[in-house]
Amino acid sequence: MSERDLLSEAFVEAARRHGFSCQIVSADHIVLHGGRGRFETSLANLRRVAAGAPQANWFALAADHLATGIATLGLDAQDGVDSFAAVRHSIRTRLYPSAMRAEDAVRRMVAPGLVQRVVLDRAHTVTQVTHEMRREWQIGEYDLFALAEANVRADGPLEHTVHEFDDPLAEGLPLSLLSGSEYATAHVRWLGDYPVTGAAGALVILPARQHMYAYPINDREVLRAGAVLAQLAVNGYAEQPWPVSPSIYRWYEGHLSLAITTRRTETSLSLLASDTFEQLLGTLPD
Repeated sequence: MSERDLLSEAFVEAARRHGFSCQIVSADHIVLHGGRGRFETSLANLRRVAAGAPQANWFALAADHLATGIATLGLDAQDGVDSFAAVRHSIRTRLYPSAMRAEDAVRRMVAPGLVQRVVLDRAHTVTQVTHEMRREWQIGEYDLFALAEANVRADGPLEHTVHEFDDPLAEGLPLSLLSGSEYATAHVRWLGDYPVTGAAGALVILPARQHMYAYPINDREVLRAGAVLAQLAVNGYAEQPWPVSPSIYRWYEGHLSLAITTRRTETSLSLLASDTFEQLLGTLPD
């Protein structure tokens, strides 16, 4: 007998109470039908959230996840596009995996594996801004990104803490945690505003949506920091909700580039430095 999927059952029950019937396509893919319409949802991020919560809280988490889907369904059903004046202060931006599907989304490549997208922060959900909406608002793509970044910055800075790890490899390394916002990843664009950079920039990881780790690049201690960051990046990407990237990037003078690609197997973790990062290492003092 197969093991019961208690989280999926909690979600289906929450949907039933809201008048929806559920078609379970796979363990994480559910199609909902009801008087308000039809929509699809994934339970992948919900499972990651629930993994860190008591089972007694699962129904509430499932209900919150459902409420977000219903709110999005209601927004999709609205006729026309809200006026630019009505939404300009709700426009935000953050980074996403480049492989994540986003039809007609306003987005731009930031670094290999990372794209920056413009979104609308509603009261109960976040929706993507499309080029159709941008044209309706009569605003250029560059100006829209500038507005989105300005709004994120106006929300205030991220919380910065120097993080200590119970790992001999990390001993003495000034590894910084930047967190505290749904739009934390956008702050990598202005990482120089934080006390986390060195003479040659910073190594930075963005394993999931709400936080980043950074290390100042000054000397070849960056190799030890890279090994620690690789573990954090791979584990965070595999386990935390809303994963972004398992790779390690270099921030330098406002630009982001791929520094190290990580590959995880059942028995090992391999690191592959990019050519440009290899060249940088050759210039750093011991």
